[in-house]
Amino acid sequence: MSINDTPEQAGATPTEGALAQNESAPGAGVEPAKEQNNRVSDAAQEKTDISGGAEGALADQKADAQLKAVPDSGAPASTETPTAEEEGFMDEINKYYASIRGVGFFSAVFGTAWFAIQKLWSKLPWGDKAEGKKEEAEKEVAEKEVAEKGVVEKGEAKEEAKKEPVQLADYKGKEPVSPGEKKKAKRILEILKKHPDWATALKRASEKYELGPRGPSILMAIIEQENGKFDPGAPNEEGSGALGLGQFMSETWDGFLADPQNSEFAGKKRTDPIASIFATAWLASKNAKGLNVSLNDKDAPFKLYVGHHNGEDAAKTMFNYMEKGGPAGKVVGTYKSVRGYNYVQYTRCVTGIASAVQSNSEIYAYALSNPQYLG
Repeated sequence: MSINDTPEQAGATPTEGALAQNESAPGAGVEPAKEQNNRVSDAAQEKTDISGGAEGALADQKADAQLKAVPDSGAPASTETPTAEEEGFMDEINKYYASIRGVGFFSAVFGTAWFAIQKLWSKLPWGDKAEGKKEEAEKEVAEKEVAEKGVVEKGEAKEEAKKEPVQLADYKGKEPVSPGEKKKAKRILEILKKHPDWATALKRASEKYELGPRGPSILMAIIEQENGKFDPGAPNEEGSGALGLGQFMSETWDGFLADPQNSEFAGKKRTDPIASIFATAWLASKNAKGLNVSLNDKDAPFKLYVGHHNGEDAAKTMFNYMEKGGPAGKVVGTYKSVRGYNYVQYTRCVTGIASAVQSNSEIYAYALSNPQYLG
């Protein structure tokens, strides 16, 4: 029997085929039963092999037909190579399975579970992923703090720059020499650094009332003499009733507020430091005109202080008494330091203070025109 037999031959039963061959063979006798059975078995196996091969060939042809029926997508075959991370992960898996060969069942199960947990830890919300997020958050907070600190430092530097006393005048004055003079100059700069709005007010007031380049230093010397503590709310220690930086009596303050050019200070009290600085400049300008004082004169600070302390009329009387030996005037004020003084004593007291104001104004002029002197 071969693969080329007809379907009828291929469909004959093994027994019929064997008997037909035996009967057709000339001179053939009857074979023993055992041999006959072996031949029948071999014939059946041969048929099975032939039919199986045919079925396999048909299955292969069918598979090829199915593959040909699938439309070509046109996409090229994947040529992606695994990343280094993927290759590393596969290496770890291979090493792990190599390490558990030959171990017991429970050890293998436990080891596999532990390996999986370690690999998944970075993906879990509470694992390395969370730790990484925590580190990133801490880093962001640190960067934010540094940035904010930088902003704060810049802001503080800006505010500090605002506190630096501006150069108030071109007048250079007298450079401090003695330790006492240096101390006074630095003290004035420290006060204006603490109160930069005062420095601005000194400059604006000097310009408004036309006090010239010496204006800020003269105003500062007068205020320092009248209110050594630079306390805007301090009353006069001698009990005169004066109040504020410029130590104004209520009558003089009312005159300042009544002047139309001072309308911006309407309703301001004597304790207002900016208003008091402008009032001091207003009074200095008023006295300069009334006392015929040139602001370029060396003794201008001296005369302006006498006018500030005594008032215009009482200042004229004192100057006349000093220069021409004219009649003595009255002792202005009833405060303790001049109580019981005669006019000569009173004049010496006031002019002595005025001389100190003039000397200090020169030192202050140097300091205000050289703010770097503070160091």
